[in-house]
Amino acid sequence: MRKIATGEELRERVMAAVIPEDPRQAIDEFQAAKFLGVSVFWMRRARWAGGGPEFVRIGGRRLYTMQGLEAYRDKCTHSSTSDPDKAGA
Repeated sequence: MRKIATGEELRERVMAAVIPEDPRQAIDEFQAAKFLGVSVFWMRRARWAGGGPEFVRIGGRRLYTMQGLEAYRDKCTHSSTSDPDKAGA
């Protein structure tokens, strides 16, 4: 039976994740969470509920591209706290 990781174990994996320099390289949810500054739980919820960054599903893996993450981050950019929520973040 597969062990379910605790929140602390997931945080440690995010902190240890290395962001690649090649923007075309696909990265996992831990690297993506680190890049966006969110939790792995947020990444998983965003995949389930929609409204998060685009991802690719290959087999059982969910992967993100740096280009897609940067596009999502740009969609979430605001100039004021009164700006309407553009990306659901």
